[in-house]
Amino acid sequence: MSNDTLATLRSRLQARLGFAATGAAAGVNQTVIDSFLQEAQLDLYWAQDWVKLSGWFDVSIGVNQYQVSYPGDLNPERIKRVALYDSDDNLVSEPKQGINAAMLATLATQGVPSRYELYEQLTFWPRSDQAYTVRCWGVKNLANTFSQNNHASTIDSDMVFKVALGRAKAHYRQPDAQIYVEGAQELLARIKGGSWGNRIFTPGRSPWDRLPDPHCDLKPQRV
Repeated sequence: MSNDTLATLRSRLQARLGFAATGAAAGVNQTVIDSFLQEAQLDLYWAQDWVKLSGWFDVSIGVNQYQVSYPGDLNPERIKRVALYDSDDNLVSEPKQGINAAMLATLATQGVPSRYELYEQLTFWPRSDQAYTVRCWGVKNLANTFSQNNHASTIDSDMVFKVALGRAKAHYRQPDAQIYVEGAQELLARIKGGSWGNRIFTPGRSPWDRLPDPHCDLKPQRV
């Protein structure tokens, strides 16, 4: 897997489109070229829960607290599972998503949170009766905006390039565009259909069936 920079991918794409020989004039279409690469990465990002970007992310909730900020790297739109652990890392609760109006009316109640909702902050019901570690399984945000020359792609750069090339050739109506368009569409379809690779992220179903910690390659062992 490679993660080339935007500048490298731009030069490569311009060459494949036949713009490399235009010299300084190639800069005229730089914004368009960059947009193909940026959009390709974004579409690939949403097409699959990439293993490289998946893991668990911890945040603390205190006594009488019902809202916490999302862990910094985690994309709130891509949370797959939430669980609460005590200070000894014992599983206490796996709250279900969904807080209704009746629950909101009794938000002052304290207890072990059994429900959560994805609002501006991660919201629980009832209010926490003690301090817990909130563990969220999900997918991280892209590493950067992919807008500066030195920004490396977060998704595999060869995949990004393949999708961008198909779209760029279609945009510039090049004779062989259909070949590359079909190749890019096939790649996206295979990824979305789950037929590309076999390591699509699936969150754990028990405290001993967890994803590896994103900062550690060791899987927790049962004691």
